[in-house]
Amino acid sequence: MKRIRLSLLGLMIIFAAIHGSAFAAGSDPDIFSDVTKDAWYYNDVTIVTAKELMNGITDTEFAPDSSVTRAMLASVLYRLSDEPDSGEIILSFDDVQSGQWYVKGVTWAYGAGIMNGVSDSEFAPDAPITVEQLSQVLERYARYQGADNSPTVFDAATPNDIITRAELASVLVNAARVGTRLLSEPQPVKDGRAAAVAFMHDDGGKATGNWLNEVLPEYNINASVAIIGRSIDPEYNVNEPDNFEKWQVILKNSNGRMNFAVHSHGHRYLGETDEAESGVFPDGKEFSYEAGHMTKDIADERVRINKMFPDERLLAFAKPGTSYPEGKKQVSDAAMDMIKEHYIAMRNTGGSVDTLPPEDIYSVKSLMCTASDDYNDTEKNHTAGYWIKEMDSAIDSNGILVYLFHNISDETEAKGNNTARSRVEMLLAAMQDRIDSGKIWNGKFDEIMQYTQEYNALTGVDARNNPKQKMITVKVTDSISKLDTDLTEGKFAGLDMFDYPVTVKVELPYDWEYAELTQEYNDRSEIIKPFTENGIRYIYANVVPDQKEAVIREAELDKYISEIKVNDAVLAEFEPSRNYYKIVLPYQTKESPLIASDNEKAEIQQAQLDENGKGSAFLTIGNYRYEIYFCTEKAEKKALLRIDPSNDDEKLTATKKIADYLGSIGITAELTDE
Repeated sequence: MKRIRLSLLGLMIIFAAIHGSAFAAGSDPDIFSDVTKDAWYYNDVTIVTAKELMNGITDTEFAPDSSVTRAMLASVLYRLSDEPDSGEIILSFDDVQSGQWYVKGVTWAYGAGIMNGVSDSEFAPDAPITVEQLSQVLERYARYQGADNSPTVFDAATPNDIITRAELASVLVNAARVGTRLLSEPQPVKDGRAAAVAFMHDDGGKATGNWLNEVLPEYNINASVAIIGRSIDPEYNVNEPDNFEKWQVILKNSNGRMNFAVHSHGHRYLGETDEAESGVFPDGKEFSYEAGHMTKDIADERVRINKMFPDERLLAFAKPGTSYPEGKKQVSDAAMDMIKEHYIAMRNTGGSVDTLPPEDIYSVKSLMCTASDDYNDTEKNHTAGYWIKEMDSAIDSNGILVYLFHNISDETEAKGNNTARSRVEMLLAAMQDRIDSGKIWNGKFDEIMQYTQEYNALTGVDARNNPKQKMITVKVTDSISKLDTDLTEGKFAGLDMFDYPVTVKVELPYDWEYAELTQEYNDRSEIIKPFTENGIRYIYANVVPDQKEAVIREAELDKYISEIKVNDAVLAEFEPSRNYYKIVLPYQTKESPLIASDNEKAEIQQAQLDENGKGSAFLTIGNYRYEIYFCTEKAEKKALLRIDPSNDDEKLTATKKIADYLGSIGITAELTDE
């Protein structure tokens, strides 16, 4: 192609105009029969049509080799400037007739001094543009946009060559490569996922907590535990004064996969005021609450739990599940005001899926998961298929879904609020599938609500290319901030309750294989793998708002890990931006394989298999950690489903659907009426 050279400032001005224009879907180059994916101009055509700067000459033809006419160029620059009003300018050109598609563009270009007529009476709209003419017009456009009077530079060997439509597309795109401002778009869900899904365990049963520590790594799931402060406070729980120490062990063994939310203090109704209150519940039971009970339930619980667990932030509050006096709200307006003062979100106990942003950002409807052993799909008896269906509904509606489980036990105890482990594992397997496929973000409940509220309050995103330093900076601002004064100790004491990184989709003008993001806040760093969308390269940058800008550079992989070996064999699927791997070992393997890294700076914690043949190894380098999870094959993968021959066809069909689902995840299901 022919080379067009402009001054650096001129290119930057054109770039700023390109990225100041509205970003719309535009034409899809794949519909153009004359633009093939192996053409040198394919990506350029993709970009200029996506930005609606250039269109096809028909619905199916772009005409890449056709010449650029003067009318076309005027129209492109007019669109590039967001189609400004030309005022009262009246053209005297005989060959520019009212009603022609290019009249507005020509009128604006002439009035702005960017393009002149070829004579006093002719504009020559159909005349082709040469290299020299295009250079001159673009320099005038740059000055119109505020650049100084920089000299025009063009390839002297070809000044009279005609510019093609494909070449004009390339000129505009290449101008953007040396500019400063980049395309940037905040994402409603972290990492550009379709939905956010939280897994919660209610009331803090230690048996369930220990079981979750066994299975969460197997499916790469994070969870939150709604803990009752009284149950872990030795002053109140005199029958089990070491309960909080046992939970310390559970949280430590979770390796960061679990955190705490504050559960209401003993399932109490939160009264209208903080004064002493008594009365009768709808079920006939009398109640009597001391003065200050509401404060104790709402504010003091944060302080109580924080003293025992100083590294727990406790930003979420769990609504009580108790009955309440007739004619009064379960959580009164006064109680809700206190919750809003001390927490960022309250977990509700009934409902389905909220779309983003939630109607009330301080409460999220959640799915109270109940089950028994008959696998019927009823309102108060959920199958795994029902839970999975709700997750897919959240994906379709770009929503937030919170699963709420009480005790998770074996099948013999699966009744009411006790759910069967096998059924929960079906859900976890489905969650892992949707995480791996990029559909959901599985965050802890408070993280999801921090993110949602930060996104909801965004006031600005500024992504800039710094070509001399070959780096990108991203600055994010929002209108929400609250000093966390309730926590008196620990790593979160005194920090902003809404400091959570928001994902920004940022254009990447470089061909980096991996990018490294760093931000001074909390010494954040991460490796990012770029992706291509409609011919444009992007990265997902996670940036904490209202802090110093994040800096993105090409990743120097010698600072990180570029290879992991498992028993001296290279882990084939390893790539630096992915931090979790699952390896299935042969049945009855007793010892974990040894892992090694090509980076001598990496700290390695080898895995120890438990009695179930499960365990994780970790590689840590700087602020980045990789987990290699090992589990052994099971001797058999079978399930026995009991059916009642007297069941009607509808119930039998539901059971067979469960069998089909088990088969889809590698479990052979057998039906029996015994």
